[in-house]
Amino acid sequence: MKTINIFLYFYKNKNILNIINLLNEKSSKKNILFFDVYDQDNEKKYKLYENLNNVKYNHVFWDKNFGVSYFRNKSLQNNFDYFLELKNLETIAENWDEKLINYSNNSICLTGNNIPDMNLIFIDKTNSCLLSQIYNLKFYGQEIKLLYLLYKNSLKINYLEDRFCSFNKDTLLMSDYVPYSLYHGYNKNMEIINNDDDFILYCNKNNIAIDRYKPLAYQIDDLDYSEISYVIDYNHSEKFHKLIKMKIVNNND
Repeated sequence: MKTINIFLYFYKNKNILNIINLLNEKSSKKNILFFDVYDQDNEKKYKLYENLNNVKYNHVFWDKNFGVSYFRNKSLQNNFDYFLELKNLETIAENWDEKLINYSNNSICLTGNNIPDMNLIFIDKTNSCLLSQIYNLKFYGQEIKLLYLLYKNSLKINYLEDRFCSFNKDTLLMSDYVPYSLYHGYNKNMEIINNDDDFILYCNKNNIAIDRYKPLAYQIDDLDYSEISYVIDYNHSEKFHKLIKMKIVNNND
């Protein structure tokens, strides 16, 4: 029996509980599933999950600008045998957990074709540290950075068949606005990747379209964000200040 840490981060997604129920229902029941949920939304939904013993629900305020990599790294600190990251899951194969464990075999299981699409990542504890190295990308560029890290560390990739699972559109891309730049960290990472001649040669040999991952003109990163300022605001000073009413005094009085 193995422990699978299932990391779910969503921005304004109403389908999280359905995804959890689907994974529980379709699992082999031979392994321990632990759901580490990060729900970035206006509404806190703790009551929906309070009776689910294998779910840790974390509410993230809608306007925080950390991005998925920040919360992924927090989840990677948990105890587990395998780490599973999923996007907006629609369907998945019966006994998916046993199949992924068998497929992985000291490698990584991904969805996509040559370049991972980040919809599903399944990796064992030993190799999961590679995922923490995507920390400085908040959205775009994560997939090619992951491929680059796997290449640099010579980790075998098993791409799953399309019929294994399917996904709905990422709710982050359906929002009118988001609290952080989806291209945060993109240019710096793409410069490093595009300057590695061996990796470029590897991509060319394997028909991987590296050309579309180029630094962008006028791309600006988010400002650094720190929780410390919030701690100071709430614990060491007043967040709001009372107005001082002043009375005009007539010198003749």
